[in-house]
Parts: sequence; structure tokens; C-alpha cells
Amino acid sequence: SKLTLTYFPLPGRAYCARVCLGIAKVDWEDVRIGGEEFRARRGPTGRSSSLPLGQLPTLTLPNGTVITQSTAITRYVAKLANLYPADPEQALYVDEIIDTVNDIDNGIPRNSDASLLKPLREEYAAGKLNITYSFLAEKLAANNGPFLAGSEYSVADIYLYQIVKFIRKGIYDFIPADYDSKWPVFERFVVAMESDAAFAPYNYDGLKW
Repeated sequence: SKLTLTYFPLPGRAYCARVCLGIAKVDWEDVRIGGEEFRARRGPTGRSSSLPLGQLPTLTLPNGTVITQSTAITRYVAKLANLYPADPEQALYVDEIIDTVNDIDNGIPRNSDASLLKPLREEYAAGKLNITYSFLAEKLAANNGPFLAGSEYSVADIYLYQIVKFIRKGIYDFIPADYDSKWPVFERFVVAMESDAAFAPYNYDGLKW
């Protein structure tokens, strides 16, 4: 009779869904598994009934159906939290931001050789990431903020908040932790998010995940 969100014990691709579920105050279970249990659940074929695509996160519905794909899961639970607009045009604006933020993480160069990774990351930061941050800064400024749509935040803002805070932590080698400093609108945005009473428990700096 409850929703079950399953992921690793870290924010990652479940952060936005966890925030939405917490704000929605619905009956749900937050299941966090380690690598060993994940491999056991996946089994010898690389997939199972609990991991249809062999990956996390998953959302198990009250009827037992297992849903995959983090963005689909987050859009669904955002609707439960009234953080996803019913109006098709407003939903389009939200989806544009979600996909843009996902493109940042998916597009960041990865290479196990640091000597090769450094120039790739620096090129990305100076090029595509700069274009994307400029675009997002314009979106924040367009409605006089502090959020993307003006005075109220949506799931799109949660996505944006996560990537801004993630980069600020310096987790991506060779991309400066203060990367967003040349766009002051991001600091105003982060402060506004963290000042919201409903969102405050999910401040990225205080996570124990």
C-alpha cells in the first residue's frame, strides 16, 4: 500500500525523487542498498524482476509494478508533491530544464587517465558547460526569480539545485568548485531554495547519504 524507492545510499539519481516524496508526505519507503546486494538482485543475467533494466533507481508501486528510469520516476512523484505543472506549456518549460540539467551530467567527459581527462574537462567547462550555465542563468533572471518560474519552485528547480551544489563540491575534477560565481543569479537561487521551510531538510550540504 506504499511506494518504494530503491537506490544506493547516496543522492545521485534518486535525490530529486526523494525530495519530492518527502515534500509530498505520501506513504513511501526509502530503500538503500549497497553494491553487493545490488549485484545479487541483478543476478547472473544482469536483470531481474526487481531490476528490469539491471539498474537503479526503481520505484515499486503499491500494486507491485516496478518502474525504472530516474527522470520518469521523478516526474511522477513531483506530481504527487504538486511540484510539476498541470498546464502543458508550463510542463514543457519544466521538462526543458530537467533535460538540460541531465545533459550536463551526461555530457561531462570521463576518462580514467587524469592526463587525458584534464584537457577534456577544461574544454567542456569553457565550451558546452559555459553555454548551458549561461542559458540557465538567463532562465532564472527572466522571471525576476528567485526560482525558474518566479516566486515558487518546481521539480525543475530541484534538478538545477542539485547540479549546482554538486559542481560546487568539486566532485568533477578540473571543473572549479566556484564555476557558477560569474553568474550571481545562481547564489541567489541557492539561498532561496535552502531558505524554504519545506525544502530545507534536503539541503545538499547537510545530507548524510
